[in-house]
Amino acid sequence: MSDKKKRNKKNKPSKASVMKKIYFKTAMYIIGIFIVVIVCKSAFELGVEIYTDEGIAPEGAGTEVVVTIPADSTVSEIASILKKNGLIENELIFIIQTYLYEADIYSGTYTLNTEYGPEELIEAMKPSEEEE
Repeated sequence: MSDKKKRNKKNKPSKASVMKKIYFKTAMYIIGIFIVVIVCKSAFELGVEIYTDEGIAPEGAGTEVVVTIPADSTVSEIASILKKNGLIENELIFIIQTYLYEADIYSGTYTLNTEYGPEELIEAMKPSEEEE
């Protein structure tokens, strides 16, 4: 056999090698699609939770809670206070909601209800027009 034929035979990939590459690429595409689906599903669920969040207690079964927001509290600190008082379930979701609703929450003492959703909580913690 000539040197040229030997080189071509050595450089030519075998059918098994080609099939392994095809299987590997197919597996990578399937894994990639699976990851994209999981990420999209998680993002959708987060969006639903942010925009459809309701109060802790069902309507008509809430209890009033007196909450004091100290001066110069950050949104994170306010979320922590609300969670400790049983007014919200998830601090991070509330923080995101305050930014989305462009909320201005002021220090003070508020009487809030456990059936209030995030928009109602934010609205209840705004100063009245006479206080501004």
